[in-house]
Amino acid sequence: MRQLKTTIEAWSTWDKQMRANHQIESEKVEKLLIDINVMAALPSRAELEWQREEGKTVIELKAR
Repeated sequence: MRQLKTTIEAWSTWDKQMRANHQIESEKVEKLLIDINVMAALPSRAELEWQREEGKTVIELKAR
């Protein structure tokens, strides 16, 4: 759970920096540049370790 929180905070910080650097800020609606569907498709830690053990160099994402 802590890793998920850290990941989300990192993405949020990165998003804010990119918005400031590229002047993307909108006063009406602020949409995050993070697609939650992409985050949800990431494999669990156990699945990731299993894929590494199998020698896979490409991470397989779940289709939704």
